[in-house]
Amino acid sequence: MSNNNLNDSGVKLISAGLESPHCKLETLRLSGCLVTEEGCASLASALSSNPSHLRELDLRYNHPGDSGVKQLTARVEDPDCRLVSLRYREAFCQAFFFFCESQRVGNNFLCLSVFDYSYSKQ
Repeated sequence: MSNNNLNDSGVKLISAGLESPHCKLETLRLSGCLVTEEGCASLASALSSNPSHLRELDLRYNHPGDSGVKQLTARVEDPDCRLVSLRYREAFCQAFFFFCESQRVGNNFLCLSVFDYSYSKQ
């Protein structure tokens, strides 16, 4: 599903499917799908309703915000939740990096580190 303009409205529909006891989906890749805190809240709610199936959730290159990340991380920490891998990277960081990479600060190039955040259950 990655790199689609699903937005939060599309993620809400997917989340409704994840809540079904018949859902057996183990991996959901929503990288680059324009997901914000609202979409993350829908996913967290779905994981709360039906925590037994999804094992990997990839939300890189979206805009989950602090609230969205906290909600999903809380789900990962729930012992009933089978989610073992949550990946996210703020989309704006990558754009900011490419913009700043070419800018000079004095005689030195500005150096930035862009992190790919991952949370895994041990």
